[in-house]
Amino acid sequence: MNSHKQYTPTPEEKNEGEIYYEQSPLMKWLDNYWYHYKWPTIITAFFALVLIIVVVQIIDRPKYDINLVCGGTYRMNASEHVAYEEAIEKFIPKDYDGNGEKSANIIVYEIFSDGEYLEAKSQAEANSEEFAINPKYNADELQSFSQYTMTGEGYVFLISEYLYNQLVSGQRLRSVAELYGEDPLPEGITADGYGIYIKDTHFYRYTPAVQAMPDDMILCILRKSDLKNGAKDLEKYHRYEEFFKSIADYRVME
Repeated sequence: MNSHKQYTPTPEEKNEGEIYYEQSPLMKWLDNYWYHYKWPTIITAFFALVLIIVVVQIIDRPKYDINLVCGGTYRMNASEHVAYEEAIEKFIPKDYDGNGEKSANIIVYEIFSDGEYLEAKSQAEANSEEFAINPKYNADELQSFSQYTMTGEGYVFLISEYLYNQLVSGQRLRSVAELYGEDPLPEGITADGYGIYIKDTHFYRYTPAVQAMPDDMILCILRKSDLKNGAKDLEKYHRYEEFFKSIADYRVME
């Protein structure tokens, strides 16, 4: 009978063909760090990326010499909006930011009061047309308008009587007489003295592009916030004072 011995490989033979990788101290540290701080690192990186995107957007955001807010029951279409901006730029007194051109940004809010909605609906029905507004959209537009008045991004407004009365009741507007001081007052001042009926200005009468907006709107200027008294804030507000007067004082020899 044949007998067989069990063969047992030597340690050297066991290790033959195996590859050993000695991890560097840096890789060991990284593995350990990732094991313990994986999710905090991912979350921190996410917020850092968001912050970078926001900063880049702020830096790349177009800069304008003037922001003019138009708020009422009509929203201009794209071609009307462009023509309106080009017309407004002619009334900017100077190139305030020194970039070689005068630029205007027209910010439009489409907002209906209850009375304006009922009137628009009645007119539509008289013409056998349908008219409706989204209540949430209208409320959101009103909220956005109110928030913008607090930003200090712009001070001259061309708005409906409804929005104008809201600003007057909130004591947000500067009187035209206070703005002009001892200088002659422009035409078309409202009875309460805080605005100018745009239909009474030569600006509206002789500038076809701005007639895209209704003629019953009121030109007004916000009071400067008491919190904004730095040199840059005062210079910016003075810019809007000049812009307001440029529109209100415009005259065409008739």
